Amino acid sequence: MGVLASGAVEVQPSINPAEVGDSVTLSLSPSTTLRSGQWAVGESLILTWLGDQQAVFLSHSGRASVNVVTGALTLSSVTVADSGVYVVQSSDPQLNANASVTVLEPISNVTLRTNQTNLMEFNSSAVVACSVSSGSSLSFLWMNSSSEVKASDRVQLTDENSTLTIVNVTRYDQGPFSCRVFNRVSNGTSDPMVQITWR
Repeated sequence: MGVLASGAVEVQPSINPAEVGDSVTLSLSPSTTLRSGQWAVGESLILTWLGDQQAVFLSHSGRASVNVVTGALTLSSVTVADSGVYVVQSSDPQLNANASVTVLEPISNVTLRTNQTNLMEFNSSAVVACSVSSGSSLSFLWMNSSSEVKASDRVQLTDENSTLTIVNVTRYDQGPFSCRVFNRVSNGTSDPMVQITWR
């Protein structure tokens, strides 16, 4: 039975972060011949193998396979729920290595909605909320024409920056405002909104 020095082998994901629907392969570097072992994510076993036989647990049935020579794990059609720390363990040779994988949902359909557009100057607050049809691990950036909107005495960014509130609006707050949403695999921008009409 061989023994590999702890830390001598690393797990390397083929893509990280991955996008929903991708296939991700977790391979060992340097390449190693593993005669048996198991893969798990968190506390949940994915599969085990011995020689050229592998057994995939129900949670990953049809989506996970292992290269019985190199020990590389391939996951197909990944979802956000597949994010986590993947651990490979082998007793022949002795090995324990892991890698963190993040799966993100791409952003689609960024939209703005507002509480009202007919506001009284110096007397009304404008509230604009930015939302997406789909997407995960989101960051929000607000623009007024081509300038980034920053928080100030009158400008509040709340709900993890997804909501813009302008207190005591003036005619200079007219916009057009747009919202850019991004994560590590995609981004999207709303249509511009002219926020304010006067009365």
